[in-house]
Amino acid sequence: MEQAVYTIGRYSDVWTVEVESGETEAQIENSFEIFPDLWFTSPVPVVYGFDFSFRPNKIRQGSKNYLIIDITPNVPKTSDLNRYYQNLAIVSPLKVSIEQECGECMPAEQDLRLVVDCELVELREKCVGYYYLDTTEMDCGIYNVWFQMDFGDTVHISDKQQVQIY
Repeated sequence: MEQAVYTIGRYSDVWTVEVESGETEAQIENSFEIFPDLWFTSPVPVVYGFDFSFRPNKIRQGSKNYLIIDITPNVPKTSDLNRYYQNLAIVSPLKVSIEQECGECMPAEQDLRLVVDCELVELREKCVGYYYLDTTEMDCGIYNVWFQMDFGDTVHISDKQQVQIY
């Protein structure tokens, strides 16, 4: 039996099935499509998640700086499609949250420590977001920073990272 070789394009796989002699034949038809340079057969891009990092992690109190947020899509295959996957980070809404770290405080106090609550990062360029942070009203100390990105029906939330206001 010759093995079918598929290239980029749309295909229809038709099977004729005869259960027992004398019964009517049935046809099973499956349609599928092969896309360029992908190991899956769907137009929906596969993204395992997003990795977030930011800089600077130490800011002088009373200063006004941009937090520079780097977004790296975690995708199944490295190829020329990386540019395509990086564009996913551009079009997806990015939000930032910042809370003051207080050690072993009660979880109910979180609302009192929340400095930035899911604010949209509007200044974006490629896989980078810029959040304008005004520290004039912030106390010195360690703050937890985390990011949220909505992609399709999935919400990706980063691990908490820390920034120091000194």
